[in-house]
Order: sequence, then C-alpha cells, then structure tokens
Amino acid sequence: NEVLRHALETARPVIEARGHVLDVRMCDDGVWANVDATRMEEVLVNLLNNAAKYTPEGGRIEVHCERQRGAPYVQI
Repeated sequence: NEVLRHALETARPVIEARGHVLDVRMCDDGVWANVDATRMEEVLVNLLNNAAKYTPEGGRIEVHCERQRGAPYVQI
C-alpha cells in the first residue's frame, strides 16, 4: 500500500489536470512482494500516467487491490 500511495502522489497532478475521478481501494492487509520498491513504484506511476493520458477528460480511473484465489491482485 505504501508503494501505491507514493505512486498516486506522483501521478495525482496529471490525473487532476485532466479532471479525472480517481477511485482507489487498497488491500485491507496490504500486499507483500519480493520486488524492488523503487522500480515497482515507477511501474505504477507509468500505468497511472498512461491511464490519465488515454482516459477522456473528466473520466474515471480506478485502482483496486483485492485477493483472488488467496493471492493479491492489483488492477489499474
């Protein structure tokens, strides 16, 4: 959740500039992954920026974290 929060802070200016509604649902208990946190944040920022870029102005961007079949799943 911390990495996602940082990515959202970084991408928020672009999202707000395009007038998008941002719907974020974090995992209740977080997600643990054996990854480089800096690189994962870069990936999330790129996905969020692309979502902002290719979503029509005033559109909706959803970020959801949930468990599917016991494994964490993040969808942007």
